[in-house]
Amino acid sequence: MDQGLRYPTTEELLEQTGEAVMAALPFATSLLCHADEALAAIGGPAAQATLLARAEQIAVRGHTAESDDDLPIGKLGRDAKSYLSAALDVIDGTLEHRNLAVGRRRLARAAALCLAEYDRLTRFEAAATKRGRAA
Repeated sequence: MDQGLRYPTTEELLEQTGEAVMAALPFATSLLCHADEALAAIGGPAAQATLLARAEQIAVRGHTAESDDDLPIGKLGRDAKSYLSAALDVIDGTLEHRNLAVGRRRLARAAALCLAEYDRLTRFEAAATKRGRAA
């Protein structure tokens, strides 16, 4: 189902990237003070597991940007909420029922779904702005 969404051009992406960099400058001092910790988080196991889960959603399960765009707004976020709840069920369980490995996998899937929803909303908002109306 085409909702009039289009993907940004390379020039638009570069412009948006430049704007994002400029917006981030006020945080530079704080980031420098905590650079080691920030870099560890960005490249850490949680970020890697999340990106791997998102790659699996796309490559293995076929959940591409195009297919995500066909879903109702909020669907991916609600799915993420379900995965988060399922993760907490096995993390918060009693010691004999606790399964941290399964909990981490479910957390990564929930985070990956949040990334997909964020990207989808960004595309939707950009398309609405392009058409001259707010999302």
